[in-house]
Parts: sequence; structure tokens; C-alpha cells
Amino acid sequence: MPTIEPEPPVDVVRAARGASKGLARVAGWLSRSRVPLAPVHVFVSQLRPLAEYRKLDDIAKPVSWRFAGPSATTGIAIEVREDDLDVQIEKSTLVEGASRVLKAANNDPRLAAAVFEPRILRVPEAHLTAIWFKAQDAGEDVLVPLDPAPKAFEPFRHYGSAEFLDKAYSLARRTLDLYSAAEDPREVGS
Repeated sequence: MPTIEPEPPVDVVRAARGASKGLARVAGWLSRSRVPLAPVHVFVSQLRPLAEYRKLDDIAKPVSWRFAGPSATTGIAIEVREDDLDVQIEKSTLVEGASRVLKAANNDPRLAAAVFEPRILRVPEAHLTAIWFKAQDAGEDVLVPLDPAPKAFEPFRHYGSAEFLDKAYSLARRTLDLYSAAEDPREVGS
């Protein structure tokens, strides 16, 4: 699968490098590379636009950049928000899952025929995070939900964008219905 690696802004890279100071395990790989390894653009969609069944490109907004380390640091990622350069360092199963999907993509026959830009898509209100292989040609986008995923999605399964949006639309509608029916919306999902 040919991929396009996006070039994060210089100030974002500087913030990621700065965050690594004092973290011996992470600092080594950041100090040896010009750009932190595996930059991935992170996009977020809210429920309401998703429930209107619009194109993913129209509703997902870029919010941050995520940098993951090589296999020695699997499970660790540095994320830098674009607007204020706020930095978060995360070690979690989502980071490990994202790393797994991105590494396997180069050998995946379902992705071999097209050029993709790997992205991360989050729908926070639905507790959904997916790797989004954004087609750079006439091909269809492919999305791979990470574990844990809402019941509507099978973690690590490859979905074409149409099938993914069908499931996401239904999930968004059900979730919004729950919020509107609850006396106190903070109770939904508790």
C-alpha cells in the first residue's frame, strides 16, 4: 500500500520534542529523528453532524497530530493539539491498537491497490476511535475501528467508508435519542 506521510507543522514537532524531555524511553527516539516517528493527523467528528449522514470529509475536523515510537516504545504516543500546542503523552491499548493497524497496513491486500493517507478519526461522544485510510485517488476510504469499539463495530475490521458511515449514522442517531430522552444527559452511558 503506497502511503502519503503528512508533514506536521514545525511548531507541532517542536512541542512533541519538548514533551519528550524527562521521558527517557521516549526521548531517545525523538532526539534521533528529524521528525518524530509516524506522524498521523487526528480528526474529530461530533455526533450531530454524523447523525445528518454527511461525507466524512465535511464533518471530521483536524485537531491534533499524533507521534508514535518504533517497536521499542509500542504503546506510547505523543499528541499535540494544533490550536494551542497542548501536549499529551498516552500509553494505552488504543495506542497499541493504532500501531498494530498502521504496521499491518503495508501488507494488507485490501489496501494494496490505492494510495492512502493514514489518519485517526475520533467520535468522542460515541467512544469511537478508528484508523482512517484516506484514499488519495479515486478509491474508497477504509476505516478500521480500534478496540474498544461500540457494539455496532467489530474492532480491527476493515470497513469501506459507506459501510462505516451507515453504522456510524445509526450509532449517532441512537446516542442522540438517548441524550434527548434522559432527564439528565450526564447520566447517559454512566
